[in-house]
Amino acid sequence: YVIREAMQTLEERLDPERFMRVHRSVIVRLDLVETLHKGAGGDYEVHLRGGGRLRVSRSRREALERWLGVSS
Repeated sequence: YVIREAMQTLEERLDPERFMRVHRSVIVRLDLVETLHKGAGGDYEVHLRGGGRLRVSRSRREALERWLGVSS
């Protein structure tokens, strides 16, 4: 969805138990996360149920790994 609102404002309004910001321009619904993949060049992607893929920034990867229960 496209929402015309500052990401920080949107992030603050969403339930942190259900949503996580994984990139400067991406907030993901956590129950849709299937896997986290490391790509070429050290970039990470989260794969979603239904086949979607989203980039994960290096600075937010650790929080996502903790939520998934994996360690790097």
